[in-house]
Amino acid sequence: MTESDIYEKLKAIKNFSWMRVENYTQSGVPDVNYFHHATKKEGWIELKVGSIRMRPAQVAWHKKNLAVGRRVFVLTYDAKMYQLWKCLEVEPASKGKLTIINSLVTVFKEVDLGLITAYLTIG
Repeated sequence: MTESDIYEKLKAIKNFSWMRVENYTQSGVPDVNYFHHATKKEGWIELKVGSIRMRPAQVAWHKKNLAVGRRVFVLTYDAKMYQLWKCLEVEPASKGKLTIINSLVTVFKEVDLGLITAYLTIG
């Protein structure tokens, strides 16, 4: 499973517009921007396969955008399970690992990825 594979699965979820972001001018921008049509809510998702390791620019982007009230999530995939983290606060930790404080939203199996929609529109 790759980040591209996860994005392809997200695109299949209805009632959302998904945009993969490949940004070469501003470092740290998350991988996916989404918009939920019914609630008019927009947010960002950083995709990770395996552990949550983020570059300093990614941590800085998360901190800056959380401070202005944006919805920021990290969606990880490991061992056929997804974990969705709603970022409330981020802190850089040793060796580039990101500490996401008080934010695990849910853990679900690969076949249940559609459940993500309820969490992306909270708040």
